[in-house]
Amino acid sequence: MGIDATPPVVRRGILLDVARTLGKGVLPPAFPIGQKELKKTATKEGVSFKAGDVVLIRTGWAKYWSDARKFASNEKGAPGVNLEGAKWLAARKIAFTGSDTTAYEKTPAHDLPVHAFLLTQKGIQLMEMLNLQAIARDRIYEFLFVALPLRIIGGTASPIRPIAIC
Repeated sequence: MGIDATPPVVRRGILLDVARTLGKGVLPPAFPIGQKELKKTATKEGVSFKAGDVVLIRTGWAKYWSDARKFASNEKGAPGVNLEGAKWLAARKIAFTGSDTTAYEKTPAHDLPVHAFLLTQKGIQLMEMLNLQAIARDRIYEFLFVALPLRIIGGTASPIRPIAIC
């Protein structure tokens, strides 16, 4: 699972705009995104999953990008996928997943159970702090997703420049 072994990512992308589905601009701090929310969003958007997809989760949290303290959300936590939601996504045989928050999973989560499950048990790599605002605004739920991780020898992560080609 070293980042140096990760090839360029060129795959079908799916946006699950959970915030919009739940009628929110931004999900509240520490809001857990589970199977119910993911399934409801996929149904509302009319998307289905294929093995190898990249699934991106929009919480609306990027709204706080310019407020570093709130965006990092160390005191109150941030919305994100919980373990139930991660298991539901993994059952769809996705290859990568990401969100617009700092940790992908609901925080606080001191032991990072979603990271442990997706990365170490399922081999599903995570992306964090994605800017999903434009594709969400335009209601683009399926696209070509491209990202090129840096091949850092011995590294477990890398900065990327993700692109949704619509």
